[in-house]
Amino acid sequence: MAAWTIFRRVRKKFRFSNHKDRLEGVQLLESFHDVSENLSINAPVFNQSKKWKERLSLFKKNFSYVRQYVSEDIIKEWIRWGNGR
Repeated sequence: MAAWTIFRRVRKKFRFSNHKDRLEGVQLLESFHDVSENLSINAPVFNQSKKWKERLSLFKKNFSYVRQYVSEDIIKEWIRWGNGR
């Protein structure tokens, strides 16, 4: 983690066009991943699938409104994607 904190303090501009910057960037990412794989984060549980189903349901309820701006065939295709088919 030391490399990550040192890099953040320097605030050096990173340029992809600079070969040295790219090498240092890769080294920094490797250091960060080495440290972060051992971190334990107590993040709240989030049910992404439930959230997507709720959004799909809301989208379907607004079908007639959305149809004013997007063709019905496209909307039906989006709903098919949302249903996982």
